[in-house]
Amino acid sequence: MPSDNALNLVNRVLRTTGDYQPLSTVVNSPAGIAERIIDYLNLVVEDLDRKIDWPVLYSSFIGTGDGAMTVFMSSGIPSSVNSAISCTIDRHVATEISRKALLEKRAQFPTAHGEYYFYRMAGVNNELGVDIYPAPANGSQVIVASTQRPTRFTVDDNSTTEIAADDLLVLGALGHLDAYDGVERGYFQLYEAEKNRMWTYMNSNSQYRVEPESYR
Repeated sequence: MPSDNALNLVNRVLRTTGDYQPLSTVVNSPAGIAERIIDYLNLVVEDLDRKIDWPVLYSSFIGTGDGAMTVFMSSGIPSSVNSAISCTIDRHVATEISRKALLEKRAQFPTAHGEYYFYRMAGVNNELGVDIYPAPANGSQVIVASTQRPTRFTVDDNSTTEIAADDLLVLGALGHLDAYDGVERGYFQLYEAEKNRMWTYMNSNSQYRVEPESYR
């Protein structure tokens, strides 16, 4: 699930400041305020993008092999995923190869047991698919996982990013807006606190609870 659209996020920032009336569009806004806030939202996106284990960008799909089906389509990973993905069949890690290489292997004799290869592809509903060779055995567990790199907002009312943490985006943008105006209202502190709260919540393992500062 992506973030809210750019127009709604910009208006949330504006309502919080109390300095501007809500906008009907982010294009050609008065004094370029919407465009500036979108730049600030993108600075937040860039900050979160540097956290390679940011949990809200992680997606996984689990399927079951039937001995015949080779193409598995996820229901939660978009085909636009632009980072490395992993594919495991039971305890065996599949190797990602090109479409040409996969077809060549399929044309040859079956590989030895435990050697799997996959090729990523897009489904008709814009979901990520993997073509696996050889076909996973009946009852085997197929896991596809990825960490999506978030796209940036554009100056478009309906622009979104993959970070579905609207409060975090707004707090970060407010912090940058304060910095631009030369005031300090504590929004950056709230941003850091919310970031650590989300990290601890998403990673309930105790090792993360005791060292949230190491994430920043």
